[in-house]
Amino acid sequence: MVKLHESNFSDSIPTVISGVTNKNLADDIFVEYNRMVSSNIYLNAGFSVSFPGKGIRDVVGNTANWTGGFVNVVFDY
Repeated sequence: MVKLHESNFSDSIPTVISGVTNKNLADDIFVEYNRMVSSNIYLNAGFSVSFPGKGIRDVVGNTANWTGGFVNVVFDY
């Protein structure tokens, strides 16, 4: 059951509760590569995959996995 908006009374004051009913939002896998190119230049790159958990699936139904990647070059002087 999904409770996106629910009226609740606390000390006779109405309040709104928002959120998901399951704490498992996603499970992630990260792969990262780091390399020191020189004493002043560093390279790192990575890739990730997130698998939606029960908390996300309860809200939006069946959804695809999320993927992402990055590349960084750092110059340290």
